[in-house]
Amino acid sequence: MPVGTGSGISNQILPVMKSNPCNAVFDSDTWMKITIITHTVEDSYGIPRGGIITRNRTRHYVEPRYMAMQLIKEFTTDYFNTVALSKIGYHFGNFDHATVSHAIRTVNNLIDTDKAFNLKYQEIKTTCNIEIVKKMRGN
Repeated sequence: MPVGTGSGISNQILPVMKSNPCNAVFDSDTWMKITIITHTVEDSYGIPRGGIITRNRTRHYVEPRYMAMQLIKEFTTDYFNTVALSKIGYHFGNFDHATVSHAIRTVNNLIDTDKAFNLKYQEIKTTCNIEIVKKMRGN
């Protein structure tokens, strides 16, 4: 069978993915949480919206991206399990699961060893929690 022919499933998914590729990956509640977390982290670091959703490797973008990855893992569930690391990586510019795993380990290490980072992480986590609860309640 030639490439591109088949059941037509890709033709059904493609229009959704063109408008927002993550719609095909996350349910609406998870997507809402990811959006809140991403925006909260960007605001806390003074990064323009969408700034951490890149493959830019400067520390200015890597630290907040890693923090957002950890918070997303913490705040989201997928059938009683955390969202797959590959899905989180996809959201941040198509990183693989190993990169997300490295990010989570790095953030956990910084939380344990860097008091300033831990304080910032806890503040952002609290803000995310408040915003998610507001959104879930419809406020």
